[in-house]
Amino acid sequence: MNPRLVSLLKEPSTWRGIILLITGTLGLSISTEEVDVLINAGFILSGAIGAFIGDE
Repeated sequence: MNPRLVSLLKEPSTWRGIILLITGTLGLSISTEEVDVLINAGFILSGAIGAFIGDE
């Protein structure tokens, strides 16, 4: 695997970005009620990554 990619995947900000990207993309194809739940789940996961995995 590409060393640059491996390095990026070790950074919490990369995982937060991936989660927010997936959350936003999935939000385009579901109902309004489900969007609210999905957005909250994305924020919770992003916050947990930020809180429990320190930036180096």
